[in-house]
Amino acid sequence: MGDEVIITYETLFELYRREKSRGELQELDKSFFSDVVEYLIQKKAVLDNSISSDNIFAENERMKAEKQLLNIKKILGMLYELRTRKIVDMAWIKSRDPGFFIDDSTILPEEKPIYYNIISIFNNNRANVLLNILNLKQPIIEDVDLNSLPIKPNKEVDDDKEGTQEEGVKIELIEDTPEFVGDDMDLIGPFSKGEVIKLPKRIADILLEKNLAKSLSEY
Repeated sequence: MGDEVIITYETLFELYRREKSRGELQELDKSFFSDVVEYLIQKKAVLDNSISSDNIFAENERMKAEKQLLNIKKILGMLYELRTRKIVDMAWIKSRDPGFFIDDSTILPEEKPIYYNIISIFNNNRANVLLNILNLKQPIIEDVDLNSLPIKPNKEVDDDKEGTQEEGVKIELIEDTPEFVGDDMDLIGPFSKGEVIKLPKRIADILLEKNLAKSLSEY
């Protein structure tokens, strides 16, 4: 990335925004994951110190630190998912056309196993299925341990949790609105023009004041 990037909440959010807005896998410092671990350790230490403090005024700081740490992990999870999807796409292209140039210099050392293992999986599956069929042979079905697959979370439970949150103001977006951070460190958006949503009043008021939305509360 050129100059070394110091890990902060703001830089992590910007890295996520950049990865999301661009099609190609973005370059990160080779030590990115190690640097992130060090940053999280520091954040956790600050949080632990605030918890052990008897200062009443430290309570708000502790709550803010907990919220920020939670959102940092959320951003890291979303960044990881974005990069993994791009790496899988790169592996598919490379498997389909080995002679096609793929710039894999942006793949981090910890991500290399994903890339090369996926290429191998695609190659094996093509040989076992497609090439066998084209050569008038029965496809080979590889065994899959279904018990090792992850269990999908219960979306109904998640929806119930969301339903217990503070009721908001119903608005309609009159302009496309990019993702932004709310005053409680939550990630909000992005939203598309014409989309009808319900947001906490303080967030809805900001969008209304900036003429990005119109209120539907009266309807």
